[in-house]
Amino acid sequence: MLTIKDVSTWLNIKPSTLYLWASQGKIPCRRIRGLVRFEPEAIQEWLNAFGVAPGTRLPALSHHDNRDLDQAH
Repeated sequence: MLTIKDVSTWLNIKPSTLYLWASQGKIPCRRIRGLVRFEPEAIQEWLNAFGVAPGTRLPALSHHDNRDLDQAH
């Protein structure tokens, strides 16, 4: 079983993001006596569902597009 720290390093995301995803059911995890733990196989399957290889950085979201949504077609 992997810890929050293990998975945050693996996915290159903040531990706080993992806690949020776990609380929202967005990432497969188990709660053991109040601790969040991850099964490596479950995380790998979850990643495979997105077509993302482990250790691959996801592209950053761009907030620079100032087009009005009403103008988008």
